Amino acid sequence: PLVSAELSGNSNDCSMVRLSQKRYLPVGSTGDTRRQWRIPLRLRYQNGGSQTQFGLRLDNPQETVLLKGQPADLQWLLLNQGAAGYFVTAYTGGLLNNLLQTGARKLSGAERMGIAHSISAAVGSGDLPLGEALSLQSRLLLDPERRVVEMAAGFMDLREKVPPEFQSNYRRFVQKSVNPLI
Repeated sequence: PLVSAELSGNSNDCSMVRLSQKRYLPVGSTGDTRRQWRIPLRLRYQNGGSQTQFGLRLDNPQETVLLKGQPADLQWLLLNQGAAGYFVTAYTGGLLNNLLQTGARKLSGAERMGIAHSISAAVGSGDLPLGEALSLQSRLLLDPERRVVEMAAGFMDLREKVPPEFQSNYRRFVQKSVNPLI
């Protein structure tokens, strides 16, 4: 399955996060995405200066959870603590950017690998635009975990898929992304 998260406001000094599930299918598949599971989730987030973790089971296509603290104070949210869940994730709005920018230093190598895999999977299912995913790869290329860097580099290897008229733009993008590593 694919589990997605979206900030949806606040209630009683808590951030409201809408969690959704659907069957993961690549773009063009004809399978039914309405299938649902009972997915055990282990969430971790930082609000203000403190980290909090908790578990829940996502039983419905959509559920809203409350995280202590105002949405403006939510620094990052991780849906798959320890990368132990058998699902891919998609973060909407600024959640993914915040996770990679602020939270990455607090995540394990396995969790960062899970995020890199989920970015690729979310592009494959049409849940994350390719341009947004490419813009995040430069951060992953700087990761201290070699396997995260390999995943990001592999994702960026689109030479065969980029139309000829955009090849020069693609080469400039790759060069700009890789230059900090050299």
